[in-house]
Amino acid sequence: MTISPENERGWAMFCHLSSLLWIPLAAIGLPIPFASLVIPLIVWSARRRESNFIDYHGRESLNFQISMLIYGFILVLIGLGIGVFVILVFGFEQFNPNDPTAIVGAMAGAFAYIAFLIVWAAIQTIIVVIIGVQAVQGKKSRYPLTIRFIPASKSL
Repeated sequence: MTISPENERGWAMFCHLSSLLWIPLAAIGLPIPFASLVIPLIVWSARRRESNFIDYHGRESLNFQISMLIYGFILVLIGLGIGVFVILVFGFEQFNPNDPTAIVGAMAGAFAYIAFLIVWAAIQTIIVVIIGVQAVQGKKSRYPLTIRFIPASKSL
């Protein structure tokens, strides 16, 4: 089956942008675990044999999403580790819920960690959009900070 260049570029872009479908799904109350990985996997699996270009972009998208998932888990573990460290060093006994300074400090730490995760997610989203736009322009771009779990196809 021959696919037109426009369709080829469109599907390549969708391999990337489909990773962002978790956002509207979560907004309407359908949070699908690992949707940023599962949806691109479905798109890539359905269309990868039609074009080397789609196959390339699907692999690139999946490698990026797997990498970001691993980095996200590491960030969560770091946050939990910092929380446990603070509890071990300062202990619960020293936390006075009636002391405004203690409450503000705890809230500031939690806010800073959540803000960091939001910025991390925003950077991922921006990178996905940029690579998706480059795909629809016919370019073969590579994501930064990506571990290549799914190697390039032998036919490329």
